Amino acid sequence: MKLIRSQQRETSLDLIKAVCKNLNSKHNTKKAYFVRWLGVCLDLLFLEELSEVTQQYYKQLSDVHALKQRREITDDFRKKQEELQTLSEKVEAVSCGLEHIMREMGQIYEAWAERPGEMPAEVSALPAVAADLLISGHPLELMDGDAAHVPLTWIESVLDKVTETLGDQRVFVLSVLGLQSSGKSTMLNAMFGLQIAVSAGRCTRGAFMQLIRVKEEVKEELKFDYLLVVDTEGLQSLQLVNKLSGLTHDNELATFVTGLADMTLINIFGENPAEMKDIIQIVVQAFLRMKKVKLTPSCMFVHQNVADISAGEKNMEGKNQLQDKLDEMTHLAAAEEVYSAEYFTDVIKFNIQTDVHYFAQLWEGNPPMAPPNPRYSENVESLKQAVLTAAAGKTCLTLSELKVRIRDLWTAVLSEDFVFSFKNSLEIAAYRRLEVMYGNWTWELRKNMLFIQNKLQNRIENGKLEAVDQKLIHEEISTTFIAVISEMEKFFNEDNDAEILSQWKARTEQRIKDVCDSLTEATARKMTELIKLKAACKKLDEKKTQYENELFNRSKDLASRLKDKAMNEQSLRREFDSMWETWLSDLRSEIPPIKDVNIKQEVMNILSSAFESRTVYSNRDSKQYKQINNRREYSEYVTMKKYFGIISRSLDTKDHDSVRELVQETVREAEEIIRTKPVDRTGYSDVYTQEIVNRVRKRVEEFKSKRFRLRNEFTVDLSLFVCDIAVRKFTELHRVFRESNDSVIYLGNKKEEFFSIFKKQFEGATATAVFADFICNKLKPSILQSVYDQTAIDAAGEMRANYPAFNGNRSNLEKHILLDLARDENFERFITYIQNPKNHFSDFIHTKFKQEMLEGRNPRILEVQKNALNTKLSRVFTAIQKATQEIERNRGGVDEWLERFSLELQSEMKFTLKGLVGAQYQEITDTDFFGAQMNKTLQSVFEDITSSFDHISSVRMDMFRQRPEDILMKQLCGCWVQCPFFK
Repeated sequence: MKLIRSQQRETSLDLIKAVCKNLNSKHNTKKAYFVRWLGVCLDLLFLEELSEVTQQYYKQLSDVHALKQRREITDDFRKKQEELQTLSEKVEAVSCGLEHIMREMGQIYEAWAERPGEMPAEVSALPAVAADLLISGHPLELMDGDAAHVPLTWIESVLDKVTETLGDQRVFVLSVLGLQSSGKSTMLNAMFGLQIAVSAGRCTRGAFMQLIRVKEEVKEELKFDYLLVVDTEGLQSLQLVNKLSGLTHDNELATFVTGLADMTLINIFGENPAEMKDIIQIVVQAFLRMKKVKLTPSCMFVHQNVADISAGEKNMEGKNQLQDKLDEMTHLAAAEEVYSAEYFTDVIKFNIQTDVHYFAQLWEGNPPMAPPNPRYSENVESLKQAVLTAAAGKTCLTLSELKVRIRDLWTAVLSEDFVFSFKNSLEIAAYRRLEVMYGNWTWELRKNMLFIQNKLQNRIENGKLEAVDQKLIHEEISTTFIAVISEMEKFFNEDNDAEILSQWKARTEQRIKDVCDSLTEATARKMTELIKLKAACKKLDEKKTQYENELFNRSKDLASRLKDKAMNEQSLRREFDSMWETWLSDLRSEIPPIKDVNIKQEVMNILSSAFESRTVYSNRDSKQYKQINNRREYSEYVTMKKYFGIISRSLDTKDHDSVRELVQETVREAEEIIRTKPVDRTGYSDVYTQEIVNRVRKRVEEFKSKRFRLRNEFTVDLSLFVCDIAVRKFTELHRVFRESNDSVIYLGNKKEEFFSIFKKQFEGATATAVFADFICNKLKPSILQSVYDQTAIDAAGEMRANYPAFNGNRSNLEKHILLDLARDENFERFITYIQNPKNHFSDFIHTKFKQEMLEGRNPRILEVQKNALNTKLSRVFTAIQKATQEIERNRGGVDEWLERFSLELQSEMKFTLKGLVGAQYQEITDTDFFGAQMNKTLQSVFEDITSSFDHISSVRMDMFRQRPEDILMKQLCGCWVQCPFFK
């Protein structure tokens, strides 16, 4: 687009200047003379070329027909068909009129409007020229018929100039809508004395607006100053019928002109409105979706070419059928959009008694010799009076308000790309039902693939499977895939809308195959990576000691080489970093890293496939969904139902509470799903997010209320809120997975430990002190984990010992829960306890634990942690003492000391001699001194850990292998199948 605009700015303005010079004439007669002769000259200029191209077109058409009759579908035939299509487009293109020059003016103006400071004076004057033509009664193109585009900047500028000239006058907008060659332009010409070109075929392109001044004597009665007539091209034109964009183009055009107009004349050729039914249905559904544009359109139906308009009873029957069809399509569209509209008149103002007109035939006999039918003119006059009568009762827009309406309406039309791509509301309903089924079918594939992944993963972990290819996975998934395809075939064959659905069958089957292939490929890739990872982890486990000890030895060697040099800490750091990067580079080439996953984008992709992509991203950007769990009211998420024929005005407190409870229950269920997923062990999978989204949709679908229905926006916002929680948790767990399984990351975290060893060695520390520091650094993570393990047990024990609610059995806990409910006097909590006792028990235990252990100026959990740390400190010091005494009696060396030390700690924390194989500590001979160094270094480690337990924010709940609340739950709560009151 930027390139096109740049080229337009470079376009020569010679022709535009010449036209504008004559159009700027102060003499209206001279101006009208120029416009008329300009049209004649342009027609003559292109007449010869048009005749030549037309002859070529008919000759080519004859050749194609001849080949068709001989059944010769050859390459030559296809080539001639393509040439025929090219000539057809050329016939349309070989014509030029004033409207094309005006369109070019608009395009050039819009191109320069992007750079207003550089706009030439000739270009800035173009809107005034167009405004003058519009005021003079000439039509102005509102929608480009070739590009189906409304040039908003150009239209707004022209209307501004019209307002400057006429003042901010009130206008009544009248539009006409109908199929190609149904007599729209002829009717407007006869009604208002216009001179719109008419002929068989597609004459009008796009939409044109024409300003008609109201006489002073009737202004007061009509209450508007100008009539703005919008003439449109014929719908379902032959030129667009075979193009994919034809349906969208017609729906957009119909919605735009109907929404823009105060009154729309829907022109129907004959008595049967079936030809327009689908388009009207799309218009209605589009209006229901365009909530930001406040529209109050009205319409009249005009049946042209009706032979016997005097058959009143027959016409009344036709009117009733028309009313029923309009109401039926409105009800269907409203159901799709969860909107409380029962009748066509709820959306578009319409009176079946006065707003349906029947026209006689235009000609009496066969043209061209047939005379006009006088009754046609009478019908036109009758319609005109009905339009003006309806107009007199409306509050019309001013020109400035019309400008805003055009912008808002066209912006809304462009955003509704989903609804315009369908033929009618039945198609939309069928397609949405298909999408629900498609989600179920793909979920079956995803769920089964997850089972296959788990099975393959277990076989890999147990060493029973050393290679995985897609063929193996295809065999595993084939049964489910065949069942899904069978279900799909059954749905397409047996559904009530099977005929409508048939157009999407092939595409849906291909989509399912693509999903299956994608899942198979992803699973094969993941399992292959897991095999490599297992091999790498096995190698890492086997070589971890070698790597760490190699680093230990390299650090010592480097320190020895640099010992005699005068170096500051910065120089030491530089030397160490050089050695470290060289070693790490070798490691990276040996072990491939685990790829990170953009979980946030993966989740958005799943949401976009589950809901309309535009809605998902729009709601996400608005950020309103973040408050869905603690909103005070939910009115904007619901549509009120009719109850005993009456629509409730608004939600009451109970309704808001029921929606809030649905949100909270859904969030709790989603959090439980998130909690059970082994992302930290196996990595992230999009199947987990798919399961969460499915759970949200299921809970919303199961929600029932007599007074209201939840709208689609509620499901989208609730899914966004829940997925936000999932993204945060899954991202953290996947990070843990990477850090635990990626060799480079794991060893990279050890850098500071080895720099400390290197620095001490350089500063002259003894080999004994350096090795003791090495051992203690290995012990520190194990000590911290053992402290958290002990804290969980101690905290749960303290809660049971000191708080009566937890010092008995389940019956005792139930008694205290009921006492708590009685004190709180919150009936909603009683309902939760009765309907979902497990969640209520869990909430009660978690709340009490938080109050007693995690809150206050000095949270009790910190003291429990410090006590657990002192216990571990005593155990480690005891182990050091016993090891030293044992070796002293047996006169052993460091190897025997380490073996005895490991044996003493085997029930307390993780510490194995395998982690020390290869470390060079043979020069250490004094085990008493080594034991003393261990005591000294460990004291420093314990002081470091103790200092971290000084604030509640330092408590890492993820470090608990089993949280204290969960221990209490398992101890006090048994089976949840029975009611808690069961004896």
